[in-house]
Amino acid sequence: MRHRPTRAAQASAAFALCLLIACGAPQSDTELVMQHDARWLTRDVQPSAVLPPGIVAPYPVERVIGTFGDCRPGGRQHRGLDLAGVGPNAGLGTPIRSMTRARIVSMHRPEDNPARWGRRDTRGGTVERRGVTLPRQAHVPGYGRVAFFTRDHGSAHTGVMIVLEAIGGPLDQHRIRYMHLGELHPGLSVGDVVEAGQEVGVMGATAIMESLPHVHIDIEDPDGERVDVAPFVGLERDPRVCRR
Repeated sequence: MRHRPTRAAQASAAFALCLLIACGAPQSDTELVMQHDARWLTRDVQPSAVLPPGIVAPYPVERVIGTFGDCRPGGRQHRGLDLAGVGPNAGLGTPIRSMTRARIVSMHRPEDNPARWGRRDTRGGTVERRGVTLPRQAHVPGYGRVAFFTRDHGSAHTGVMIVLEAIGGPLDQHRIRYMHLGELHPGLSVGDVVEAGQEVGVMGATAIMESLPHVHIDIEDPDGERVDVAPFVGLERDPRVCRR
């Protein structure tokens, strides 16, 4: 019997293909190096058996650096999921996708309000994060030149952010926020409907001043309560409760 590939497997294959296409042309030392890493591209990092119907992986879950139960200074709880960039240059410029069919509620970039979303770092050269040297800017196919960092947090501490409201499926009417992106997909506008697996932006490190590039994802239910993202991306729920 022939087995059809799962939706998660299809999303993983599309993600890999996107990277391979991006590697086609030679690039200078000031541009993003996205070379083929067969071990990464062929690894199935999204266990399809535990992904809910209608949900696809927004990004590979190989490097989880922040979970729902993490304690932060002052007794705060993280209340989201941080997925670190995967591949060369800590994943800078790699696609981030919508987890489900959803409507775009809002889109935020440093250029809209630098005081709130952070001042874009448009300098050339490199920056060091956790002992890794990364390019401040790079050419990303379909986006042009992207400046991946900001020079401060901004009052919101989110950097480039997109907010979606799910349509149907297990996350119906839930709001999903993707933060710290390098850039938003240039073909998208507020009010557009995106499909599960559709690219909404690329990995960056806006409003991240110390950590490696990562995307912060959090989900809010229709009553305004945050829910753990982990079960929706094939990970175990974080049982911890942060106390002062």
